[in-house]
This record gives sequence, C-alpha cells and structure tokens, in this order.
Amino acid sequence: MFYMNDLISIIMATYNGEKYICQQIDSILNQTYQNFELIIGDDCSKDSTVQIAEKYAAEDKRISIIKNEKNLGFKKNFENLLNHTKGKFIALSDQDDIWTPDHLETLINNIGEHDLACSNAALVDADGNSMNSTMKDIMRNNDFQHDQNSIRIHLMHYNFVQGSTCLITSELVKKSLPIPENVQFHDWWIGLCAAFSKGIIYIDKPLLFYRQHGSNVTENKRWTIFDKIFSEPFKNRKYWTEQIELIETFCKNFTFNSQEDLDDAKKDLEYFKNLLNKKPLKSLPYFKKHYKAIYFASGTPLKILRIIKLFILRI
Repeated sequence: MFYMNDLISIIMATYNGEKYICQQIDSILNQTYQNFELIIGDDCSKDSTVQIAEKYAAEDKRISIIKNEKNLGFKKNFENLLNHTKGKFIALSDQDDIWTPDHLETLINNIGEHDLACSNAALVDADGNSMNSTMKDIMRNNDFQHDQNSIRIHLMHYNFVQGSTCLITSELVKKSLPIPENVQFHDWWIGLCAAFSKGIIYIDKPLLFYRQHGSNVTENKRWTIFDKIFSEPFKNRKYWTEQIELIETFCKNFTFNSQEDLDDAKKDLEYFKNLLNKKPLKSLPYFKKHYKAIYFASGTPLKILRIIKLFILRI
C-alpha cells in the first residue's frame, strides 16, 4: 500500500545541534517521498542551531520552526511537536542522524493498516564513518518474531522501537498523549501504545545512519549467559523495578481495546513482580509460554532458554 498523496509531518527536536543538523536536514530534503512538512522544535539552543534552521526555512516553505520560551527537556519538546503536526502520518527525527533517500518511502509503503512502522539503523561514528554494525546487532534481534502477539511481549521486556526510525499514525498520537511524567523513553511508550492498538511493522533494513558520539553512544556489547550468571543481583532488581513502573503506568493510563488485552499486560506485570519478590516458581508458566521474548530482554542465548524450557516441562 502506498499513500502517495498523504502528508507526512516530520518532527525534529533540537538543542545545540549546529554540528550535525545540516546533514540531517539535507537528507530529509533529498527524500524520494516529497509530500511532507518539517517542524523543528528548538529547546533554547545556545549555539547557531536556530539560525541554521531559519536559513533552511527561508528557502523551503515546508519547514517551520517552534522556539520554546524555556527549556522543556527532550521528552516535553518532542510531545509539544506532536501537538503541532497536521499530517496523517508523523515521522520522528533526531538532529544528528542521516536518513537514507528512501527512508520515508519505505516506511509509508510498509505501514499498511498498522499504527507504527520502524526499521533497523546502521551505526556510524561522529564523522559519519561506518562502524560495521546495526541496531539490530546491538539489540539482539536476530531471532525476531514478527507476529503481533510476540511483538507485544518483546516490548514488555525490551524496547526495539528506535524513535528516529519510526513512522506513526495521527490516530496513534491521540492514543499516546500525554506521555506520563514517569515514562523515561517516549519511543518505548509510543511502541507499547501501538502494539496494543493496530500493531507494529518492523523493517529489517537500515533506513538511517545512527550517529554515535558523546552521550548518545550505544553500547556495543555481545551478551552471553555468563554475563547474566555473574552479574550483580541489584542490576537485575533495578531492571525489574523499572519494568514494573513502566507496565503499571501503561495499564493505568492507556485505553485498551479489550479487557483481554489489559489482562495480558497485567500478566507481564505479575511476571516482573514475582521476579522482584524472589518468587521465580510462580513465573514458570509465563516463562514456558514467552521464553523467546525473554531472550531479547535477558541476552541469554536462545538455545540455552530452549533447554531450560524443555527441562521445566519435565518437572
């Protein structure tokens, strides 16, 4: 399905982005899909970001700029931008990445009747040189299950939705806002809302170059079973606590399509609470059913989890 005539609203939250923003805006203007508006929301930059954006806006009427009167922080700046979109679809953009020319065309061609389409991303260093790795490699998605039920479970355990690769519907925006104060990552929240609405399409193709520099560097680590066996117990407890808070917030604030969907989300919540409260035996039925999703969150090799599952079935 190709939405040739539908407007895409591209939103870009900026703050002190003068070093890379030109490359990103240029890559947006060079898209094969040209029916878009670009809304740049600047969060009180202290460098020349606004001046650069204004120069582009003067040359292309599709570009508009929102200058925040006070610093809102990334999440609130992003949320404010969502409220100013006019398109049927919204594409999320960081200020320092580089889109492939077919970024928008591929996303809009694949979203279909779903609420969200997202993709893989190629990692590049600060100078734009390839790091010979992708986000899929980093996030251990090589055995990714594409059915919508598995996608829901994946997101409850581990976020594979990278905001800067996303195309979402205007309907999803209405369902997702406002983003609760205690939610740390807007893309994880929007991904959960999409997964329990009309679903998510994951495209196994890098549609942007994800620049690694400074504080945004992604940890390139190969997880093994030994990492988990010898990791500090408090590290896992912190993770479970954060998951409980996220899922509790989601169950409380999101309008589910059915009671069954809400019950499914509460089962994930119960799983993490059992782990936190040192009651792993109560989690065995959930583990047997969803061990593939747990693989993404734990980093444990899938073969090991399959062996554990077979062992559990025998006891």
